[in-house]
Amino acid sequence: MATTSLEMAQIRDYIGATPDDGTVEQVFALRETVAATAMSILRQRRADLVAAPAQWTSADYSEQWGKNLEALDRAIAEVHADVIADAWDHDPTVVRPVDLVLSDADRLFG
Repeated sequence: MATTSLEMAQIRDYIGATPDDGTVEQVFALRETVAATAMSILRQRRADLVAAPAQWTSADYSEQWGKNLEALDRAIAEVHADVIADAWDHDPTVVRPVDLVLSDADRLFG
């Protein structure tokens, strides 16, 4: 299943410029949704980062990649939150009035 240009743009919003479009297409063919594709790619990045050492130090130079892990965790949480939000048919933060006449059609409350 090939992605549309809109789907590719949405995936890129989550994952950035890498990997290349061909790799994204392959993952999309397996996962079939924008969110699942983005989540899969971000989780692979995180797994690669965890598998590599989190810091590197020599006599005159050092690097730490812990902030990258935190950034990936935030990106994964964002995708997860969007998936949950898309699962709702309505905005759960909006209070909607209930028509009492219709809600008591069986006259259970008087």
